[in-house]
Amino acid sequence: NINEFKSMCIYIHTYILGKLNSDNVPIEKIKLPTIKSWKDIEIIFQDEWNIKIILRNKEYISDYKELGFADNRSDHKVAKSIKSWSLLQLIASQEGRIDLGAYNEAHKSKIKKQKQEISELLRKAFNFDEDPFRLIDGKFIIRIKLTPDPHFREDYYDVTIKGNRDILPPAQW
Repeated sequence: NINEFKSMCIYIHTYILGKLNSDNVPIEKIKLPTIKSWKDIEIIFQDEWNIKIILRNKEYISDYKELGFADNRSDHKVAKSIKSWSLLQLIASQEGRIDLGAYNEAHKSKIKKQKQEISELLRKAFNFDEDPFRLIDGKFIIRIKLTPDPHFREDYYDVTIKGNRDILPPAQW
């Protein structure tokens, strides 16, 4: 699969760059400084799985697993990301917002549940009790600066596709 190959190449590239740059320290190996506000944090999506966290002018390399967004059930050989990781990426692509008014009640319920999961995982990862989201005029707005993966729009299915997605080529083909 070309998308899996592309993701693997990006991961290897990001991993090597992270190893070569001594300022980039994997998040699980360090104790993050205490934050006073969610605005102290910037999360930059490097690709679908890897992120760079900037906190007090220092960079930390991490990924969905290290932040707690991995589905670690025993029936998976490789930990997959949970659905809330995809929602976090979508929020990043929409300038830190998600408008609940754009969804029906069933989808709103799912989004609210995933938003709650994102809040809990980020609170745990950054050891900060305050909710990283605000609800303003029916929109969840995250207080963390999020920068989406530059290729996010290329790879994301943001329209409903009828039929078998496995046999449809990517939009850029």
